[in-house]
Amino acid sequence: MPSTFANFLAVVEIRTKLVSVSTLLLATLYVSWRFRFPGTGLLLPMWAAALAVDMGTTAFNNYYDYWRGTDRHPDIREKDKVLVTSNVSPAFAFVTALCCFLLAAALGLVIAFTGNPWVIPVGAACMAVGFLYTGGPFPLSRTPFGELFAGGCLGFVLFSAACGVWSLPLDAGVAFAALPSTFWIASILTVNNTCDIKGDTEAGRKTLSILVGVKGGGIAFMLLGLLGQAASVLAALSGFLPGAIAPSVMAGTVPIIAVWVSMHRLSYSHATKGRNMGKILLCFIFYTVSVAAGFLFNPI
Repeated sequence: MPSTFANFLAVVEIRTKLVSVSTLLLATLYVSWRFRFPGTGLLLPMWAAALAVDMGTTAFNNYYDYWRGTDRHPDIREKDKVLVTSNVSPAFAFVTALCCFLLAAALGLVIAFTGNPWVIPVGAACMAVGFLYTGGPFPLSRTPFGELFAGGCLGFVLFSAACGVWSLPLDAGVAFAALPSTFWIASILTVNNTCDIKGDTEAGRKTLSILVGVKGGGIAFMLLGLLGQAASVLAALSGFLPGAIAPSVMAGTVPIIAVWVSMHRLSYSHATKGRNMGKILLCFIFYTVSVAAGFLFNPI
């Protein structure tokens, strides 16, 4: 029987935390490039708070998706859906989510007392969106706008907040630097929802993937990824990001397209979801590494 810690890792879907780690990494490199990185004292609490919000959001998602019957579709085969596939109580997911949010709130107060009081309302808003993504009477995940809200919070908002901790103003530079991650996170969520069309439809959801269908969802996630790549290149060419990012991202687009082709051959369903999510996360790694390489090779 899996240990409590193993169940915790499954409930928060630890592998998907790559998303928030990527945003924080790129924001940290951006601050270092533009602001000469004034210190590391807040780095650990900021990263820990962001990861806690991300993990809590996922735990709430698993709880409410189980409670609403979304994850109890007979075709669900994901090992991390331990509320369905293992003898794990839904209450475990709910308590895990609450503990993660409480930890994030405590860390947010620590950051606020260092002279960043704006962290409190921003953090509270992010936790509210995280809860309302699947919780509450009108979950965002059941609408065509769920991908944009989640992408905006884990991409644009998280990137901007990470910059703001070191007093970097929310200007055009930060906005353009944050856009690529926002598009990429929306792309990842679109793959997830396209594979879940059958179960989500039966559960009464109206996601973007349901509206455009399997073929449309397969096109939409690639368009979002291309927007992320294009935004990175344009920001670099415009001087909002290091110039070296442009050729690095363009080179990284080649393997990304190759992975997309393999995903298209698999098609998108519950049966192929695990493999497709692994592949889209691999594409996200290519994107993250190519942007990070641009910062490292052109630090000034």
